[in-house]
Amino acid sequence: MKEESKITLHPLKSLMIVLIGTEKVITLTVDENDLVMNADGEIDCPMETTLRKNKITAETMNKWGIESVRLVEMTSEKEKVLYDFEPEVVLDLLQL
Repeated sequence: MKEESKITLHPLKSLMIVLIGTEKVITLTVDENDLVMNADGEIDCPMETTLRKNKITAETMNKWGIESVRLVEMTSEKEKVLYDFEPEVVLDLLQL
């Protein structure tokens, strides 16, 4: 069995999940322990893990009127949207 190596970001970078709703924007920091390498060799994270750690449920997302969910890479100078998800996709993940 292949041993998995720990994935780390550059010290000046962080990954955030940004929930954009009709009346509020919620930003969650992704723990480095939750990072994985996807099939394309890019750093990714299981979004549902971060949402559950922050006690965000499908019911909460519906109540907040979430219209978009983004995975964003943040540096001191800029933010880069890595993925932009429809809320239905994320709601399905939370139902599993």
